[in-house]
Amino acid sequence: PLSSLPPVRRLPMNLLPPGILDLGRTVGVRPEHVKVERVEKGEGGESADLKALRDGTVAVKGLPATVDLVEPLGAETIVHAVLDQRKTPMIARVPGDASVRHGERVLMVPDMETAVYFKD
Repeated sequence: PLSSLPPVRRLPMNLLPPGILDLGRTVGVRPEHVKVERVEKGEGGESADLKALRDGTVAVKGLPATVDLVEPLGAETIVHAVLDQRKTPMIARVPGDASVRHGERVLMVPDMETAVYFKD
């Protein structure tokens, strides 16, 4: 019966404290709304590359990070990374065929259209 199935694993929201995105407030992003991109040689500075959009929202080019743990779960992979800024942890839920390794340098790219902005 369906009631005997294990509960779906719900990952915590990534909470980025004021200063990480230079927005002056805490921003929350769900792991399924974070992309993981490889860092090209010479890329990966200390801060996010922000771009203001016409509708008043913000786009993020990427947050430099180091992969701390990779959990391949079949259809999806959970990537735990530590951002360069303030050593803030961040989690991404990516497709299962993602080839990310422990210790790899990446850019964590949150979808700012789905972000939650908290008043501090």
